Amino acid sequence: MCHLNNIIMNRTEILKTLQEIIVNKNLYRIDNNDNIEEVLAEDVYLYDDLDFDSLDICNLAVALEEHYGVEIDEYELIDADTIGGVVNYLMKTLQIF
Repeated sequence: MCHLNNIIMNRTEILKTLQEIIVNKNLYRIDNNDNIEEVLAEDVYLYDDLDFDSLDICNLAVALEEHYGVEIDEYELIDADTIGGVVNYLMKTLQIF
């Protein structure tokens, strides 16, 4: 677990935060009837399933930097490919093992 700004984080909390950022920054639109945990599950592909483009990746990187206070490499997000891949990258970047 990681202590960041006196908050203990684990994989589930990072996933939930990532999902909330994607929705709150309008990077992907969730219908009222949709379950965010299902629509933005770990196996969902950023490009193929969510239709992300390079601008979406840049906006996600900025939002993650603002939230976590760490530098986010956009190319690492591109390589992450899925929601779960982004979570893995964040865990590595935030040094959560």
